[in-house]
Amino acid sequence: MSKVILITGCSSGLGREASIQLSQRGYRVFASMRNLKDKEAVQEEARQRGASLDYVQLDVNDNVSVERAVQAVISKAGRIDVLINNAGYGLTGALETVTMEEIQEQYDTNVFGVIRCVQAVLPCMRKQRSGTIINISSVIALTGGPLSSIYASSKFAVEGLTESLVEELAPFGIRVCLIEPGLVLTRFSEENKKTGTRLPYSDNPYREMMEEQTRLFSQLKSSPAAQSAEEAVAAYIEAVEDTSFRLRFQTNPRGSALARRRFVNPNQGVSLK
Repeated sequence: MSKVILITGCSSGLGREASIQLSQRGYRVFASMRNLKDKEAVQEEARQRGASLDYVQLDVNDNVSVERAVQAVISKAGRIDVLINNAGYGLTGALETVTMEEIQEQYDTNVFGVIRCVQAVLPCMRKQRSGTIINISSVIALTGGPLSSIYASSKFAVEGLTESLVEELAPFGIRVCLIEPGLVLTRFSEENKKTGTRLPYSDNPYREMMEEQTRLFSQLKSSPAAQSAEEAVAAYIEAVEDTSFRLRFQTNPRGSALARRRFVNPNQGVSLK
């Protein structure tokens, strides 16, 4: 029986590419998005590439929307074998330049959105005595970074949540892991990034640092460190199909090198037992 996969944030970028590639491999994929009006472009691309997707409305910031989406998948497919928590965005700017409202919104999507979705699928997975939960982190959770303190800390939170769930859910046959993408050439930087507004740009003491980071980022996008979504999604497929209980998957060699610098064994968690 083909695995049933629910992916959040599929209107563009890695979520969109992952949904198509996983469908091409024979999985039944439910591509979820906040606004189903966005499905038309995804549907057309999937058709052209020989993929067949199911679509479901899911806003990770809305408890009711999450519960309805999960129940809709179970009603149609009878089960959920894999949840990929892909939805998210990045808040940039020095800590001094972001408002508390902007910080709360970042955490509501990147952290609480993950928690909502995990809580929603757990009753089904526990009943099945099987399942895989894949949380999308970032290489920035391996290093931190200037002008990214809130985004980085939200991904550090996802890492801590995931590591804690590994042993918590293992008795129920549920596997939990992380994917840590590096720089992927999608529309994320244009569509899924926000800049702090607490200080006006004209009076921003970090403006020079911001301009330098923008320049370096532009250079990085044309370097070997950048990769396409098609390439990066190989890590999604590897995580779905893994049977070794590996904890972390990076999408490129640079991310793997960062992980090796931070951890003795980046592929495994550390038990407190």
